[in-house]
Amino acid sequence: MIEDTPSSPSITPVSPTRPTGAVTIIPSGDYTISADGVYKLDTSYHGTITIAATNVELQQTDTEVTNARIKGNSSGNMNLWLNGINIRNTKATGVTTDESVIRFYGSDNTLNLLGTNIARAYTSAVTAAINIGDGLTITDGGNGDGSILAQVHAAEDASGTLGSGTAAGAAIGTDAGESSNAYLIINSGKVSAAAAMDYGAGIGSGGNGGSIGKITINGGNVYGYSFYGAGIGSGGNGTVAGDIVINSGTVKGVSGQGIVEGTGQIDAAAGAGIGSGENGSVGNIVILGGTITAKANGSYGAGIGT
Repeated sequence: MIEDTPSSPSITPVSPTRPTGAVTIIPSGDYTISADGVYKLDTSYHGTITIAATNVELQQTDTEVTNARIKGNSSGNMNLWLNGINIRNTKATGVTTDESVIRFYGSDNTLNLLGTNIARAYTSAVTAAINIGDGLTITDGGNGDGSILAQVHAAEDASGTLGSGTAAGAAIGTDAGESSNAYLIINSGKVSAAAAMDYGAGIGSGGNGGSIGKITINGGNVYGYSFYGAGIGSGGNGTVAGDIVINSGTVKGVSGQGIVEGTGQIDAAAGAGIGSGENGSVGNIVILGGTITAKANGSYGAGIGT
């Protein structure tokens, strides 16, 4: 259902204060951040970073890091600042189980973007590249240049060649089969999310029975792409998304055959640009402003809708 009036007010949290102080170097290996502050991944970092603090900025030394994962505060209510983070997890570097590049827990989390950030996930089945926990707000960090490119796709080797098969997590949202009423709010920044050869949405719910709550876009430059799922909305194969409310911003949702932004790969099939994935469902779609482009390249999907 498409409406021109909102079913409920959007939520616009107050921007957090950026961490200050000396930069702490994180050595390679599993590491727990227990205090607020600014941290930098050391040269050739590999491992899992677990954040037990509430206001943390992450930087990195290398141009690109492989086999690294970031886990948010288990209680939620965390402000994470990404400043030039570029993580690509590939099968060749030892990822043998499905793990998100960034995984939030609980609600009231904020992802603040500084400069260009990239999160690419090798996944054989189920995880989102960025899992939003029970609720996440994405915003520019205040410099006006904040961006994130999130991708999830089938197995990738060290040369960047995509393997065969399909994945099913969203690029930004929930895992495949994850039953969730999590909210996602995008306030500002450039947010690009591509689920290549995937049942998951670009931005929204994972495929194969996954679900997500309300998606609200208040501004920014937002792009979502999926193969079987919606570019923005629900994934494919029995998935559910709540209401989608667009108040402002430049918003583009694409599903089905076309060049996947950021990959050069050609895909073909079947969900809506903004709305529901193939055999999925979505709540009300409310558009109150912004510049909207929605395209379904497959035979069955709508540009906007189901």
